[in-house]
Amino acid sequence: MPVSLLAHLRGGHEPITGVRVAEAAIAFFQTETLQEYRGSLSKFDPPRKWAGTPKAVEFVESLGFPPDWAGEPGGKREPYVEVEGRVDLPPLHDYQERIVAAVRAMLRGDGEETTVRRGMLSLPTGAGKTRIAVQALVEAVEGRELRGPVLWVADRDELCEQAVEAWRQIWSVKGAHGTVLRISRLWGGHRAPGSARDFHVVVATIQTLRRRLSQRTLPDFELVVVDEAHGSLAPSFTSVLADLGLRYPSEPDEPYLLGLTATPYRGYNQKDSRRLVNRYGQNRLDAGAFAVEDPQEVVAALQQRKILAHADQATIQGMRLWMTLEEQRKMDKAPHWLPEQVERRMGQDRKRTKRIVDELVSRRETAGPTLIFATSVDHASTVSALLNLQGIRSRAVSGKTNRGTRRRIVQEFRNGEIEVLVNYGVFREGFDAPKTRTIIVARPVYSPNLYFQMIGRGLRGEKNGGNERCLILNVEDNIEKFNRELAFTELDWLWTSGA
Repeated sequence: MPVSLLAHLRGGHEPITGVRVAEAAIAFFQTETLQEYRGSLSKFDPPRKWAGTPKAVEFVESLGFPPDWAGEPGGKREPYVEVEGRVDLPPLHDYQERIVAAVRAMLRGDGEETTVRRGMLSLPTGAGKTRIAVQALVEAVEGRELRGPVLWVADRDELCEQAVEAWRQIWSVKGAHGTVLRISRLWGGHRAPGSARDFHVVVATIQTLRRRLSQRTLPDFELVVVDEAHGSLAPSFTSVLADLGLRYPSEPDEPYLLGLTATPYRGYNQKDSRRLVNRYGQNRLDAGAFAVEDPQEVVAALQQRKILAHADQATIQGMRLWMTLEEQRKMDKAPHWLPEQVERRMGQDRKRTKRIVDELVSRRETAGPTLIFATSVDHASTVSALLNLQGIRSRAVSGKTNRGTRRRIVQEFRNGEIEVLVNYGVFREGFDAPKTRTIIVARPVYSPNLYFQMIGRGLRGEKNGGNERCLILNVEDNIEKFNRELAFTELDWLWTSGA
């Protein structure tokens, strides 16, 4: 039994019986409980391999548990998908149509003596960057402005799969007649993709791409799309782009380069912002898409149009905490987050965790689907377990969660089978659950831009399949002798406090 959860049980009013401990263990480990305690089940001959194997399924069912307790098969996605046919797709908003036209104009070289082959699309989280980019490129294939292949680069599973789904859906509606689209997955152990019959999109993580480029097993791409393009300023990313033929300064015959990023807000490093714009040819494809230019005014306009949700905000009392000199030095090197050991200490504070759980329990009737950002892997599981013990269906996910299990949990959350999803370090970007109505930020964050990306998971408006309003609950901690304000204190313009 995890020490953190035992501390909460000891601090409660109910006696710690064997049944109570078993309930707590199941609440903490959920469908992985039997795997966690397999050593204690040796007399029942548990399977050596779980991951949804036939023997594992037979074993868990013999003990009276459902088959998903046997684990998820492999976690590896199919290497590619091919898409034909048409389905319904909501029309683009007017500002999205203007940006689609700007992307296609770049590909055609309209009005330029020297063709500009780079551009950047910067929009607030929730305003539809992926939809705009994919639809622009699909229409460009139909108009013979783009012949491919296309490389789409992101930095983790969720962002990559979001791109795969966007291409799948939009091609089904807008794809060129008589042309088959192949979408190849180049991450999670997949090999370099083979050639496609017609049009080919390769979606890759930067980590896998780096390895495959060294093996020289990839085709020459006509267009490279970089999702969450602020990451492309890193030297390692610059090296990968150079290997793809994208050098600095740019060359006339290089591939097209399209960067997608969230709009920078106050507190963003202005030097890095200029570097980012320069990297993409100083070509803002979203320029002129709105009647206003100020990022805050853009958000307000999108809220007024119900494309983004209005936000209400309230705080939860955190804890008083001291950092050592060494921890403060680490914070100076990575200023957006507290050092991991500090975050773990926060997660182990019983009173702080109890206040988070009690706040959500008190709001259960109105909270709706809730996403919580925890301070550590153990904290995420503990909060989830305590909510389950209160009768609130909850699951925890982190970078350590099996990919297949993580996908299933996310889908159950989207389907409404899970009320609360508690995560550590995986859903800042690329997580799409439009009906999310409440966000609890229990992990201290000091970058307004990172913070906005986090709460953006709940800012989808009614016209984008979301809600009219979203509730943001911020845990407000007091760190002694640390003269920096939490990011949420800089976003008073976004919400109405005291919800």
